[in-house]
Amino acid sequence: MILKEVDLAVDLEHLRKFGETYAKSGVCFPTPYPEHSNSDALVMSFEPGARIDDKEALAAFNIEFSQVLD
Repeated sequence: MILKEVDLAVDLEHLRKFGETYAKSGVCFPTPYPEHSNSDALVMSFEPGARIDDKEALAAFNIEFSQVLD
């Protein structure tokens, strides 16, 4: 169980699935680069934005924190 928790190949697959699932939602996910990733390293694109818990940054994007919680 612990080894699965630290296997970044699992996170790579989750990132790929999130990207597919939410492709038309307006939510951006980084693009994974599987050819440069493995169990110890996850390589992905950088996407500018704000942390989901950063109220000031969300306000700068005109996003109300209460909307994020819904």
